[in-house]
Amino acid sequence: MAHARRNRKVLDAVTLEDGERVEVVSVAEVGTLRPSPEAIGTTVAMGIVNVALGRGMMVIVARTRCGLVLTDRRLLLVEASKASGKMLGVVADIPRQGLRRSEVTTRTYLWFDVADTASETAIRLSFPLPNRSEGRELAAALPAPA
Repeated sequence: MAHARRNRKVLDAVTLEDGERVEVVSVAEVGTLRPSPEAIGTTVAMGIVNVALGRGMMVIVARTRCGLVLTDRRLLLVEASKASGKMLGVVADIPRQGLRRSEVTTRTYLWFDVADTASETAIRLSFPLPNRSEGRELAAALPAPA
């Protein structure tokens, strides 16, 4: 019952095109491959040390909770308020034909990376235990790595 109520709130924040069909609705933590603002100093210091030692750069994944809607045409990310959890509006609209995903990994969270081949951007989707089945549905709907 809680999932149905939550999914309705996510869908209420989205405007679908004529004939567009919803396949998966969920809430996940969405990460981008960039340093978080509070860790910039540490990231720079560790990056300098790692480069000096020939180890390359360290990347921090900053995560935020978002609603996800996968339709037959696109993947929509819906921003959630950090204070109330209310769905605020669509922050990303990614055409589905260019989406690819990495292998699915399960630890405490189920997670995988989704890449848009057209813009060469990638995000990490992390699904906590209550949302793992929806995460698996989303992963099954996107093309797997070759």
